[in-house]
Amino acid sequence: MKTEVVNKYVPYSQEDEDWGLYILDVGKMRTPEHSDYPVGSHPPDYIFNFQKGRVLHEYQVLYISEGKGVFESRLSGKMDVDTGSIILLYPDVWHRYRPLKKTGWRESWIGFNGRFAGELLHSGDFNPKMPVHHIGIHSRINTLYDQLFIECNQEYPGYQQVAAGMVMELLGLIRMYKKTTTLNNQLIQNQIYQSKRIMDERFKGQVDPKEVAHEVGMGYSNFRKNFRLLTGFSPGQYIIHLRLRESKELLYNTNLTVKEIALQTGFSSSFYFVRLFREKVGITPGTFRIKARGLD
Repeated sequence: MKTEVVNKYVPYSQEDEDWGLYILDVGKMRTPEHSDYPVGSHPPDYIFNFQKGRVLHEYQVLYISEGKGVFESRLSGKMDVDTGSIILLYPDVWHRYRPLKKTGWRESWIGFNGRFAGELLHSGDFNPKMPVHHIGIHSRINTLYDQLFIECNQEYPGYQQVAAGMVMELLGLIRMYKKTTTLNNQLIQNQIYQSKRIMDERFKGQVDPKEVAHEVGMGYSNFRKNFRLLTGFSPGQYIIHLRLRESKELLYNTNLTVKEIALQTGFSSSFYFVRLFREKVGITPGTFRIKARGLD
């Protein structure tokens, strides 16, 4: 079996740069076992030799959908790469990677840049010191790479902005799959989803996260840790999120007073509601109502 490689280096304009995230290159390659790596011709900025490594001036997201390999960068050191791994490459960071001879691998990649790219890939779970993430095999990821290649290959008007949106979707999916992969116990995932449903139904009343944990069969410490891991909220903060979301609906769609809304959405007092609303939203409930209705 021969090495299969297709790639596309993409032009971009000042308008694309101004958008905040623009595409530079996209491709996919199948490297059979016992084959040389890498192969194919590349522009000078992308030439890659494993012994010397390489420094790029862009972000890249690689998805290894078959095979295993190794990765090393100046910031991360050596890391193993398994089937279902994502490799994040950062601008101006020396790195190198290759498949194991005995397995080869199948990779897809997208290269991009822009101020939004920097904000996204230096936040949350994304860190140049930890560039390899195991998320597993997902057809949705593979399909997204295929769509990116089609968009960039056809170069229809506005394709850069469409492709930029796909990159943001890709990064969102990576974060989602990372969380669900970490919670690889299906029972725990089901318990957390059940607890969310309970809170969604009862948040307007007196709901105690410790009682919810007991109801779904978990100790509170374990429940709180896994709830935050899966949802990004602590249980208490999730209840507050639900109450504030409902209060915004009532402020916009009804003429209920602030005190009435506070009581209907489960807050202990209107004073606490107003203080928390201002803290989380940045304005008072009354000001939110005026702005939301376009009366300011």
